[in-house]
Amino acid sequence: MTLIPVTYVVLFVKKKKKFHDIDYDISDRSLRLKPFLAVISSYAIGTIALFYINAPVLVKGLMFCYFLNGLIMFLITLFWKISIHTSGITGPLTLLVYEFGIIYSPLLLIAVPVGWMRIKLKKHLPSQVIAGAVLTIILTWLQIVYIIVPFF
Repeated sequence: MTLIPVTYVVLFVKKKKKFHDIDYDISDRSLRLKPFLAVISSYAIGTIALFYINAPVLVKGLMFCYFLNGLIMFLITLFWKISIHTSGITGPLTLLVYEFGIIYSPLLLIAVPVGWMRIKLKKHLPSQVIAGAVLTIILTWLQIVYIIVPFF
């Protein structure tokens, strides 16, 4: 599952030849399609593979959430910059809170230092960091309740 995005990154870096020439933030939104497709396709393949081997529901559900949330974040990022970093942290933590109880909800605070660093590095505005976290929490919770629990 990690082979697809890792291969893409290696090829991307080799193509650029020099590390200082690489725009790791992919500021030009039109260039985001290929990296997002690499990641989203690996999540899709991972979800299918986990169903094939009859993995536990929690594992299949997490991979499915990565796939669907990644797709939604990609669509949003075409029009507005949203924090994929806070999204990537809050998705799996939301699944843990749902599965093991509200007592684990303080784990969601792990997104705070990550979001703060993205703001401090001037990579995001506070609204973009908050949107990435909050939207992913809501999306993941809805996916669990309306897709994963009934169908997985």
